[in-house]
Amino acid sequence: MSRGCMKQKNPFFLKEYSIDEPYCGRNEEQKDLGDYARELKHTVLYSPRRTGKTALIKRVQKTLSQEGAVCIYVDFFGVVSVDDIAVRLAQAVFAETRSRETLFRRAVKAIECFRPITDNNPLQSEKQADTGVELAQGQVSGMDLLESVLRSLGKFIYESSELVHFALDEFQEITTLAKAEQIETLLHDHIHRHAAAYTFIGSRRTVLCRMFTTASRPFFQEAVLVELPGVPAGKMASFIARQFASQGKICDPEIAEQLVSAVSCFPYYCRKLACIVFEYSHNEVTAEDVENGISLLLMYEEPFFEGVFLGLAPGQIALLRAIAREPVKSIFAKDFLRRHRLGSIGGAQGARKKMVMLDMIEFRQQKWWIVDPVLEQWLVKNRVHAC
Repeated sequence: MSRGCMKQKNPFFLKEYSIDEPYCGRNEEQKDLGDYARELKHTVLYSPRRTGKTALIKRVQKTLSQEGAVCIYVDFFGVVSVDDIAVRLAQAVFAETRSRETLFRRAVKAIECFRPITDNNPLQSEKQADTGVELAQGQVSGMDLLESVLRSLGKFIYESSELVHFALDEFQEITTLAKAEQIETLLHDHIHRHAAAYTFIGSRRTVLCRMFTTASRPFFQEAVLVELPGVPAGKMASFIARQFASQGKICDPEIAEQLVSAVSCFPYYCRKLACIVFEYSHNEVTAEDVENGISLLLMYEEPFFEGVFLGLAPGQIALLRAIAREPVKSIFAKDFLRRHRLGSIGGAQGARKKMVMLDMIEFRQQKWWIVDPVLEQWLVKNRVHAC
């Protein structure tokens, strides 16, 4: 694939989603989530990874901010401890309020256990500058620290005349920590009393939804469950074609549909594949450009997939490979187990349970499938060794 005209600006982004980049639809979902927030109703937003949850909630928060709300986004992905939760909450509040002097002073006064630290980079605006935190002298750690932060957030919310909205991304990750049950209970006990709206976001759908639908769990029935549906393929294809046209390139509807279909209309992959195809195509996009783009996409994603597999057991890897190559109605069918050398039914049961919890496989259309369409293609193309 040779490069096209380098003077044309690529309208698609490879980097982390920016609130200012072009965006395809989700108007109804955006309105619903905004309305729930204005009514101080908690919501659970769930869907597979790379389907646009974060992009959507950031747009919801942008709209609410324009109306005067205080919108705080906290990402719990990779959280490692109770202290880490407390740090991320405090840091997010300081980062959001630092450009609004009155709010920032209120936040600093309320969150006494941490002091904000600002990286004063002269090349960055006040909004862009990084905000860190350090423990105030003599402060506690662990559950006591988290409780102190949550109590402080309650005070901050109580003293705010504005609507306060928290978006807690990958919220289910708190269940991986030591003392997870205590953490979950403590978070609920304080959030339940906060006069604010919370959106709990997650891509490990089974784990997240069980937190809010299991009667014995603290957050049982505390939020409205909102499953993010896929963007209609025709709508996404039209959006892709318009973006190409905005920079003087022709992408016929059939070619745009081929591009979207190649990645099952997952927004993240649509954007990334379109970015690759735009970069390496000439003035009119061809089917060959899309096919070559898919090959490059698989190559770019390979390090991420390999990293995921480092944390999996051999039997789990073998099951993923088998399902990618042969979506099946019953994983425990003797012929399926034998063909793919999956061993005993008991081993397959354990592997299936783990893959469901990690949201890597799902049962739809009467068969088991890989959730991530690009991972599925990568598994089929590459022989992943279960070792």
